[in-house]
Amino acid sequence: MRIHVVMKSRKHQGNCGKCGIELPKGSSYRWIKFRFGPKRKRCSRHECRFRGSDMTTSDKISDLYSAQEQIEDAMGLLQGALQEMEPEGIALDLDTLAETIEDSIFLVEGAADGYEESAANLDEYFPGSAQVDMCNEKADNCRNYQTELESAKDTAETTANEIRSGEWTMSQIESALDEIDNYAQSLEVY
Repeated sequence: MRIHVVMKSRKHQGNCGKCGIELPKGSSYRWIKFRFGPKRKRCSRHECRFRGSDMTTSDKISDLYSAQEQIEDAMGLLQGALQEMEPEGIALDLDTLAETIEDSIFLVEGAADGYEESAANLDEYFPGSAQVDMCNEKADNCRNYQTELESAKDTAETTANEIRSGEWTMSQIESALDEIDNYAQSLEVY
């Protein structure tokens, strides 16, 4: 999938598909097009950029990418709190990160269930096919990723509690964040 960038439109382009602002003649915008369906247009603002979850038509893969993107966004906010070196703010952002990871776990679990359901349906009509094995493997990968995210959530909660109790150093927080980031990036669906 390719993202097309138009620096100056020749005509009115409707509204941004994410934020809804108008894209008048002369404005810059981005667009993508799947094989079937209309163009998807977005304004040039960074918040409206196309992300991995927007670049696929598969609901399961989109959910998996959304899970990762949510965690990346929460980690970005946490990096801002680390710059200020305010312990209570860091602890609150770690709590938010743990909640975000929990939401991501539900998305990953839904994708795993979807792959298992697909495998069961395929096995009913095409027993022993390679696609059944592929769907089962993807479901297993999702379950493994779910376990990794649960570990990341536990690390975030533990670190937040250590900060509140005063038993922390900046290097401990940074190593915990690296550990969480490694867990969050361990997705292997394919």
